Amino acid sequence: MKESFSLRFYLHSSKAKGGKFQLYARIIVDREKVELASHLFIDPKQWDEQSGRTKKSSSVNDEIAEIENEIRKVRRKILDDNRKLSARLIKQYYKGEKNFKVKLLEYFKNHIDELTRYAQVETISPATVIAYNTTYKTLCSFLNEHKKIGDVGLSEVDYSLIHGLDIYLKTVYKDKQGNNISTNYANKQHSRVRTILHKAVREGIIAMNPYIKLKLKKEKTSRERLTELELELLKSHSLSDNVSLDRVRDFFLFSCYTGLRYEDAYNLKMDDITKEPDGTCAINIVMGKTDDRVYVPILEPARQIIAKYEQDDARKVFNYVLPRYSNQKINVYLKTISELTGINKDLTHHVARHTCATYLLNSGVPIEVVQNILGHSDLKTTKIYAKMLNSTVKEQMKKVNEKLKVA
Repeated sequence: MKESFSLRFYLHSSKAKGGKFQLYARIIVDREKVELASHLFIDPKQWDEQSGRTKKSSSVNDEIAEIENEIRKVRRKILDDNRKLSARLIKQYYKGEKNFKVKLLEYFKNHIDELTRYAQVETISPATVIAYNTTYKTLCSFLNEHKKIGDVGLSEVDYSLIHGLDIYLKTVYKDKQGNNISTNYANKQHSRVRTILHKAVREGIIAMNPYIKLKLKKEKTSRERLTELELELLKSHSLSDNVSLDRVRDFFLFSCYTGLRYEDAYNLKMDDITKEPDGTCAINIVMGKTDDRVYVPILEPARQIIAKYEQDDARKVFNYVLPRYSNQKINVYLKTISELTGINKDLTHHVARHTCATYLLNSGVPIEVVQNILGHSDLKTTKIYAKMLNSTVKEQMKKVNEKLKVA
């Protein structure tokens, strides 16, 4: 039996903008009714209800005719697909056809532009913008160079595509040094793509985020850090009067004694250091990554580094606490320093933060205090470092054993 079908356009008086009403399409199939909002707003005085068109504007009437043609094409496609026609299904197909025109890379780039604007008014960290740009370039590489399909419609992004991205990240993609990336780094790329698709769901562009079907497994990692002996070796080792290496070493050591991430250490200014009535000097800042405020009393080795750069140009001109080096440059120099000192570890700036956490816990600082210093919102994150204290347990048990021998 052939289904009944009717379509008419009307102005929705409760959806007004500047004295104009929004144009809606009403579709009825076998008494089932749905409404479709258009992008058009029309002066009610210029509307002819009987014809479903404006009285004078031929350009607007052309747009209405185009909407009508698209809806009728959708109806024909449903019938050609041998599916049971319904008003609701026409609406679903129609919205899907329209959203097919919204492209993934274009949508991603628009999101980055939004983040950039927010970063300019300091509601988003510049590091977040950089991270999304990195993922955008990775996604471009996957779609354009690897899949050779160019940009795709958001409605085309399915489990197969994101699973293919996962395989690409873990087997094909290389970092700037030409190395394979870790599972956890791949997951960070996925998390940003997933965020973009969540946004598309919220905006009604797609019905479901395909990441619901893709389970990302974390890779257990050991947090590299320096022992107290290695820390002392790093401080005392001669760097042959190489100024750049010496300054990078100080930058690294400063975070070993304060726990600051690179971004926070890089942006730290003298105004961020407060002096308490009892003489205590402390760093008091809002962390760039989390927007959480941290209070870090300054240990003597960190105070000495601050004093060392009192006449540095970065201090005299811009009031920065430390010399200015990019994170990439610091990590390159740290590899050289590790070779010169004989510290057989993959030194990066973030190792300093791990070192600080472990050093404080080994020194008997309560884990809740360490949590506050590092700016961890969850104590579980801080507990990761507590698992590294086997050496301390071993040393304490040795002392007990020596006492028992004497007794």
